[in-house]
Amino acid sequence: MRRFLLISMLGMFALLSACQADKDQTALKKEIGDLEKAYENKKAKEAASHLPLVAKYNEYLDKYPDDKAMTPRYLYRVASIYYKEYQMDNALAFLEKVLNNYDHDEVSPRSLMLKGKVYQEQNNITQSIIAFGELIRKYPNHPAAEEAKKLLPDEKVLQNKIAKLETMIEDTTVAEELNRGAYPQLSAAYIQYVATLPDAADAPERLYKAGKYYAASRNFANAVDTWKKVMDQYPKSGYAKNALFEAAYSYENILKNPEEARKMYEMFLKKYPNDNLAPSAKFSLDNLGKSADELLNIIQEKNKGKE
Repeated sequence: MRRFLLISMLGMFALLSACQADKDQTALKKEIGDLEKAYENKKAKEAASHLPLVAKYNEYLDKYPDDKAMTPRYLYRVASIYYKEYQMDNALAFLEKVLNNYDHDEVSPRSLMLKGKVYQEQNNITQSIIAFGELIRKYPNHPAAEEAKKLLPDEKVLQNKIAKLETMIEDTTVAEELNRGAYPQLSAAYIQYVATLPDAADAPERLYKAGKYYAASRNFANAVDTWKKVMDQYPKSGYAKNALFEAAYSYENILKNPEEARKMYEMFLKKYPNDNLAPSAKFSLDNLGKSADELLNIIQEKNKGKE
């Protein structure tokens, strides 16, 4: 009997706690609603009027990160406020939280649209086009997708830009340094092309080449990011395999990130166990972290065994 009473009391306590939590959450939403109205009324007249609202949004985000209905909306609203207040880095930070942690039919496409506009304000044309292109690709039926299409560059203009840059880097009458100076521009143009025309037959090739030109200009972080896009967006293309190996090699030998290199080499061997690059991937995987001298000794010992 006592046990039954104890269980009943615990159940009642849990129910009361849940009811109190619901009341607290509802009260916090009301506070936010009141502050939203105050911000709309004061924003044109009073400096820093957004700070109390942002603080209250953050309180809600800390307490209820698993609220899939309101948390992504509040993250987007914080980003929108920072955009209006011209705090673009803060806006991007909150947009990334939305896009990386939630897939919301309404908030996610609007977050991609705002992300593209933030990058426009920062004069980062390539990243803005990527955001607009991703919006169109992921949410083609959302009203924001139609707006995004109008913000993408004209195909003919892009093709002409690429043709000029390709001619420039192939010009043997100028110093090689001048040719190399155009590599990042050509990479950016290729990426803009793919974001604008993701279904083009040459899209995987141009995206892969963008990574190669970034690498040739010693921008290996961008190179790896670009090769990952090849793998993600065009996994069935012939360029995905080379992009995966190039990324693994760069992580190992240039970026000195053995953990990421290991993941990439393991992925390569799982996907392409019989490829002619598989032995190189296996060798690199087995010898990650070893010095050049140690690797040389291993190779020499192997060659001795063949004699």
